[in-house]
Amino acid sequence: MSDEPTPPMRVAIVGGGPRGLYCLESLASAITASAVCRPVHVTLFEPTSTPGAGNVYAPDQPRYLRMNFAVKHINAWSPDRTGDQRPSLLMWLQQRYPRWADPDATLPRAVVGRYLEDCFDRVLEGLPGGMSVEIRRQSVRALRRRSNQWWVCSEDEPRPYDEVVMTVGHQGWRRGRAMVYPVDRQLSPLRVPAGANVTIRGFALTWIDATLALTEGRGGRFLRSANGFIYQPSGWEPAAIVPHSRSMRPMLAKADDRELDASLHCRGLWSPLRREIEALEKPPQGFDFESQIWPLVLRAAAAALEHVSAPTSPVECPQRWFERYTAGRMTAAAAEQCMRQSYAIAIGNRQPDAGWALGEAWRQLYPAMVEQLSHGGLAVDSWPAFTQIAREMERIAFGPPAENLGRMLALLDAKILRLEPTGDDASEAIEIDAVLASPHQWPNDSPLSILMRDGWIRRQPGGQGVMVDRCGRPTRADGRTTPGLAVLGRVTEGCIIGNDTLSRTLHRHCAAWAHSLVNQLQRKPQTT
Repeated sequence: MSDEPTPPMRVAIVGGGPRGLYCLESLASAITASAVCRPVHVTLFEPTSTPGAGNVYAPDQPRYLRMNFAVKHINAWSPDRTGDQRPSLLMWLQQRYPRWADPDATLPRAVVGRYLEDCFDRVLEGLPGGMSVEIRRQSVRALRRRSNQWWVCSEDEPRPYDEVVMTVGHQGWRRGRAMVYPVDRQLSPLRVPAGANVTIRGFALTWIDATLALTEGRGGRFLRSANGFIYQPSGWEPAAIVPHSRSMRPMLAKADDRELDASLHCRGLWSPLRREIEALEKPPQGFDFESQIWPLVLRAAAAALEHVSAPTSPVECPQRWFERYTAGRMTAAAAEQCMRQSYAIAIGNRQPDAGWALGEAWRQLYPAMVEQLSHGGLAVDSWPAFTQIAREMERIAFGPPAENLGRMLALLDAKILRLEPTGDDASEAIEIDAVLASPHQWPNDSPLSILMRDGWIRRQPGGQGVMVDRCGRPTRADGRTTPGLAVLGRVTEGCIIGNDTLSRTLHRHCAAWAHSLVNQLQRKPQTT
């Protein structure tokens, strides 16, 4: 037998945004809770200077770029590990920024980035003995399998690792696209002069960010009014900002729980309905979404609407509302009316309608649907219907906070934002692309494309996302898992439903991956 010390397990985490943070924290916690003797050395590949936050939550981005969900939903730690040294965002704000410590507030993304950065530092400070972390501010260009190790190719010479986990965020490895971010460079007055006509491709959350960058980011001010906001121009804005999309269906506002108490009145409805979805027996071929899941969502929406409506008020059927909302391309007038009604409901100035009820039902039942439909839970021939409905429900359920939609309405009132172009708007317009690329579109020379060509990963039939098990390990065509590799994040969308950047509870793949690694570490190493 050899008396040489056991070599450390070398782990690479590719991507240092929130999901990379969660993988690192989960691994540190799993090692702490186990009797692992073998040392572990982790290399984090993250080109930005803010590990934990990454690009999307960069702490130096402008404060007018806001979250689209409330403080109370953000916690970088597993709920069972939260405490004074591992605070949720709300606890952290109470300690650091008491004026922002409102559970229902939607904060600037930069502030959330500061929180994530602080959480990353706390993980490093609390590493268990035998675990070390190295940060390499580099992008990864390729992964190659040689013998029993992965060779990670970055800007330096390739290095070998026993385990690689790829935490791919929204930006992925996209190149050659005119992007909105970073807004202070991409949408600067040099690139988009004051008085220019601007057309924006896209009508979702990135469109809102771009529009705010061209208005509030140019010194304009949104003043509170009795029914929302009034915009006070700075004079540096474009002459006209015109979004366009294939459907022109707007995203609906998320209700402000401080203003609308309908959500509280419906709280008792959701648990039984979630349990009903969770109790469904999964057919061998997977669920048919339209006949087995979608009717439950419609029933839940109808129950919520009945629950909050006045006894004498007419109640629209949620299914008929959905069919009307999705029927063809919206006119500019219809889109504006839809936005105004959604905003009025969200701030408590109008009675909730079927659109509100559908959005609330989808959000509340979503965790149960994610659990049932992920990892092959949806029949292959049901994917087209699910994809179409889920795309529409993204607009209805996961739209901007009410205050951001209110800002867009103020810009409509100020005639700076227009939902259809005039003849003057179209002349020599500057075009901005505010559409995120599909998670299934990869450059041919990206690490994922190389792994796909080499047979180490494959796509989920129907869903098209990278096919992984519940530890995030890719499954190959022969049914075996790829050794020493995990893929987590948006590129798995379709195998894993509803990838969420920040949630520690909707998906538990980071923790499952860490425990699988600790199980390997607990095995006796081979000796000679």
